[in-house]
Amino acid sequence: MKLDLYGEVLQQAEKLNLSRNCVKELQLKYVNISEETLYSIVSQAYQRYTKKAHSRHHSADTVNRYYQAYIDAAYTEPPGFLLRQADALSIAPALLARIILQQHLASDEKPAPKQVVAQMMKDTSKLDDPLLAHEVHLCILEDVYYGPIVESIRRSIGCEYEFKLHQTLKEQPE
Repeated sequence: MKLDLYGEVLQQAEKLNLSRNCVKELQLKYVNISEETLYSIVSQAYQRYTKKAHSRHHSADTVNRYYQAYIDAAYTEPPGFLLRQADALSIAPALLARIILQQHLASDEKPAPKQVVAQMMKDTSKLDDPLLAHEVHLCILEDVYYGPIVESIRRSIGCEYEFKLHQTLKEQPE
């Protein structure tokens, strides 16, 4: 792919706010570029964006505001509130779910242990609040750039690539 085409795709993705549906919309415009390539371009851009915006979404005031918005909407809005909130905030749904979950599990004196939060993200059935469990589960399922499912896919692809590389090296004459 030529650098100017890459730049154009990246620019279009940013105009679409790197949304969850961004790749589908880009596929309509760039029919000659594979879906995997578009996902790779958008995913890398999304990772850069997330790193830049991390402090904005993790300040104490912001976290409290996000959690209060969840509490206010939890029993009044239809399921998928966290997904809609993530889209409105331009944040990965699984990341917003993690922020809400950390706040939910935190005690008055100290934050929730990272291992506990990670375990709850992987198995939402262990959560004491079924509504929050459902919202977190939806966010994880719908997030194409971040979260435990995406990390498992990346790890699997990496292992597969490593295996193929190892096989290729074994077949080389010494």
